[in-house]
Amino acid sequence: MEGKYIRQDLNIFGMTCAACSSRVEKSLNKAEGVSQANVNLVTESAAVYFDSEVISKDDLIGVVKHAGYDAKEKMSKAEKDEILAKNFRKEVWRFVISAILSLPLLLTMISHIPGLADSSFSHSLMGIITPTVQLILASIVQFIIGYRFYDGAYKALRGEKCQYGCTCCLRNECGLFL
Repeated sequence: MEGKYIRQDLNIFGMTCAACSSRVEKSLNKAEGVSQANVNLVTESAAVYFDSEVISKDDLIGVVKHAGYDAKEKMSKAEKDEILAKNFRKEVWRFVISAILSLPLLLTMISHIPGLADSSFSHSLMGIITPTVQLILASIVQFIIGYRFYDGAYKALRGEKCQYGCTCCLRNECGLFL
Protein backbone atom coordinates (compact mmCIF):
# COMPACT_ATOMS: atom_id res chain seq x y z
CA MET A 1 0.00 0.00 0.00
CA GLU A 2 1.07 3.56 -0.60
CA GLY A 3 2.36 5.62 2.28
CA LYS A 4 -0.81 7.65 2.87
CA TYR A 5 -2.94 4.58 3.57
CA ILE A 6 -3.07 3.18 7.06
CA ARG A 7 -4.24 -0.26 8.12
CA GLN A 8 -7.14 -0.78 10.51
CA ASP A 9 -8.04 -4.23 11.75
CA LEU A 10 -11.69 -4.75 12.71
CA ASN A 11 -13.52 -7.53 14.50
CA ILE A 12 -16.79 -8.25 12.71
CA PHE A 13 -19.71 -10.01 14.38
CA GLY A 14 -22.81 -11.60 12.87
CA MET A 15 -21.40 -13.13 9.70
CA THR A 16 -22.73 -16.64 9.13
CA CYS A 17 -21.63 -17.55 5.59
CA ALA A 18 -19.33 -16.65 2.71
CA ALA A 19 -21.99 -14.36 1.25
CA CYS A 20 -21.90 -12.35 4.49
CA SER A 21 -18.13 -11.84 4.40
CA SER A 22 -18.32 -11.01 0.69
CA ARG A 23 -21.01 -8.41 1.35
CA VAL A 24 -18.96 -6.75 4.09
CA GLU A 25 -15.86 -6.78 1.91
CA LYS A 26 -17.69 -5.23 -1.05
CA SER A 27 -19.25 -2.58 1.18
CA LEU A 28 -15.88 -1.62 2.63
CA ASN A 29 -14.16 -1.60 -0.78
CA LYS A 30 -16.88 0.70 -2.17
CA ALA A 31 -16.39 3.24 0.62
CA GLU A 32 -14.64 6.41 -0.44
CA GLY A 33 -11.11 6.54 0.93
CA VAL A 34 -10.70 2.77 1.23
CA SER A 35 -7.87 1.39 -0.88
CA GLN A 36 -8.35 -2.28 -0.02
CA ALA A 37 -10.40 -4.36 2.40
CA ASN A 38 -10.02 -8.07 3.09
CA VAL A 39 -12.62 -9.84 5.22
CA ASN A 40 -12.02 -13.25 6.77
CA LEU A 41 -15.14 -15.21 7.73
CA VAL A 42 -13.32 -17.77 9.89
CA THR A 43 -11.54 -15.22 12.09
CA GLU A 44 -14.46 -12.76 11.88
CA SER A 45 -12.06 -9.97 11.06
CA ALA A 46 -11.25 -7.42 8.39
CA ALA A 47 -8.03 -5.70 7.39
CA VAL A 48 -8.82 -2.31 5.85
CA TYR A 49 -6.33 0.04 4.18
CA PHE A 50 -7.73 3.55 4.09
CA ASP A 51 -6.90 7.21 3.79
CA SER A 52 -7.54 8.76 7.21
CA GLU A 53 -8.02 12.20 5.61
CA VAL A 54 -11.04 10.90 3.66
CA ILE A 55 -12.65 8.36 6.00
CA SER A 56 -12.32 7.72 9.73
CA LYS A 57 -12.20 4.50 11.74
CA ASP A 58 -15.71 5.21 13.01
CA ASP A 59 -16.91 5.62 9.42
CA LEU A 60 -15.49 2.18 8.58
CA ILE A 61 -17.45 0.69 11.46
CA GLY A 62 -20.53 2.54 10.21
CA VAL A 63 -20.08 1.01 6.73
CA VAL A 64 -20.02 -2.47 8.27
CA LYS A 65 -23.10 -1.70 10.39
CA HIS A 66 -24.94 -0.37 7.34
CA ALA A 67 -24.17 -3.69 5.63
CA GLY A 68 -26.03 -5.37 8.51
CA TYR A 69 -23.25 -6.55 10.80
CA ASP A 70 -21.55 -5.34 13.94
CA ALA A 71 -17.94 -4.21 14.02
CA LYS A 72 -15.46 -3.05 16.60
CA GLU A 73 -11.84 -2.00 16.43
CA LYS A 74 -9.48 -4.93 16.81
CA MET A 75 -9.68 -6.15 20.38
CA SER A 76 -7.61 -8.52 22.45
CA LYS A 77 -8.27 -12.23 22.32
CA ALA A 78 -9.67 -12.13 25.87
CA GLU A 79 -12.14 -9.36 24.99
CA LYS A 80 -13.24 -11.15 21.83
CA ASP A 81 -13.59 -14.46 23.69
CA GLU A 82 -15.75 -12.72 26.31
CA ILE A 83 -18.10 -11.35 23.64
CA LEU A 84 -18.26 -14.73 21.90
CA ALA A 85 -18.98 -16.49 25.21
CA LYS A 86 -21.78 -14.00 25.95
CA ASN A 87 -23.27 -14.57 22.49
CA PHE A 88 -22.98 -18.34 22.95
CA ARG A 89 -24.85 -18.19 26.27
CA LYS A 90 -27.58 -16.12 24.59
CA GLU A 91 -27.87 -18.71 21.79
CA VAL A 92 -28.09 -21.56 24.30
CA TRP A 93 -30.97 -19.79 26.07
CA ARG A 94 -32.71 -19.20 22.75
CA PHE A 95 -32.36 -22.88 21.95
CA VAL A 96 -33.65 -24.02 25.36
CA ILE A 97 -36.66 -21.71 25.24
CA SER A 98 -37.39 -22.75 21.64
CA ALA A 99 -37.17 -26.42 22.57
CA ILE A 100 -39.50 -25.99 25.55
CA LEU A 101 -42.06 -24.09 23.47
CA SER A 102 -41.77 -26.59 20.61
CA LEU A 103 -42.20 -29.69 22.79
CA PRO A 104 -46.03 -29.44 22.87
CA LEU A 105 -45.99 -29.17 19.08
CA LEU A 106 -43.84 -32.28 18.85
CA LEU A 107 -46.19 -34.17 21.16
CA THR A 108 -49.12 -33.15 18.96
CA MET A 109 -47.32 -34.47 15.88
CA ILE A 110 -46.49 -37.75 17.65
CA SER A 111 -50.15 -38.17 18.58
CA HIS A 112 -50.99 -38.39 14.86
CA ILE A 113 -48.88 -41.52 14.34
CA PRO A 114 -51.10 -44.41 13.25
CA GLY A 115 -52.00 -46.50 16.28
CA LEU A 116 -51.67 -43.56 18.66
CA ALA A 117 -54.32 -41.40 17.02
CA ASP A 118 -57.19 -43.20 18.79
CA SER A 119 -55.49 -43.43 22.17
CA SER A 120 -56.61 -41.55 25.27
CA PHE A 121 -53.21 -39.78 25.23
CA SER A 122 -54.00 -38.32 21.82
CA HIS A 123 -57.51 -37.20 22.78
CA SER A 124 -56.40 -35.57 26.04
CA LEU A 125 -53.50 -33.87 24.27
CA MET A 126 -55.79 -32.44 21.59
CA GLY A 127 -58.02 -30.99 24.30
CA ILE A 128 -55.09 -29.12 25.85
CA ILE A 129 -53.05 -28.17 22.81
CA THR A 130 -55.66 -26.66 20.54
CA PRO A 131 -54.78 -25.23 17.12
CA THR A 132 -54.86 -21.75 18.64
CA VAL A 133 -52.30 -22.73 21.29
CA GLN A 134 -50.16 -24.34 18.58
CA LEU A 135 -50.25 -21.15 16.51
CA ILE A 136 -49.30 -19.03 19.52
CA LEU A 137 -46.37 -21.30 20.47
CA ALA A 138 -45.11 -21.53 16.89
CA SER A 139 -45.42 -17.76 16.44
CA ILE A 140 -43.39 -17.05 19.57
CA VAL A 141 -40.61 -19.33 18.38
CA GLN A 142 -40.66 -18.00 14.85
CA PHE A 143 -41.17 -14.27 15.29
CA ILE A 144 -39.66 -13.51 18.70
CA ILE A 145 -36.84 -16.00 19.09
CA GLY A 146 -36.24 -16.12 15.34
CA TYR A 147 -36.34 -12.33 15.01
CA ARG A 148 -32.64 -12.22 14.07
CA PHE A 149 -33.41 -13.98 10.78
CA TYR A 150 -36.04 -11.38 9.89
CA ASP A 151 -33.72 -8.57 10.90
CA GLY A 152 -30.92 -10.01 8.77
CA ALA A 153 -33.26 -10.54 5.84
CA TYR A 154 -34.48 -6.95 6.07
CA LYS A 155 -30.93 -5.61 6.13
CA ALA A 156 -29.94 -7.81 3.19
CA LEU A 157 -32.93 -6.76 1.12
CA ARG A 158 -32.31 -3.12 2.02
CA GLY A 159 -28.85 -3.62 0.52
CA GLU A 160 -30.45 -5.28 -2.53
CA LYS A 161 -28.96 -8.67 -1.70
CA CYS A 162 -30.58 -12.00 -0.98
CA GLN A 163 -28.76 -14.13 1.54
CA TYR A 164 -29.20 -16.97 4.00
CA GLY A 165 -31.51 -14.98 6.27
CA CYS A 166 -33.90 -14.31 3.38
CA THR A 167 -34.19 -17.99 2.55
CA CYS A 168 -34.70 -18.87 6.23
CA CYS A 169 -37.54 -16.39 6.54
CA LEU A 170 -39.20 -17.53 3.34
CA ARG A 171 -38.91 -21.20 4.33
CA ASN A 172 -40.30 -20.53 7.81
CA GLU A 173 -43.19 -18.47 6.50
CA CYS A 174 -44.15 -21.26 4.10
CA GLY A 175 -43.94 -23.80 6.91
CA LEU A 176 -46.09 -21.77 9.27
CA PHE A 177 -48.76 -20.50 6.91
CA LEU A 178 -49.12 -23.24 4.33
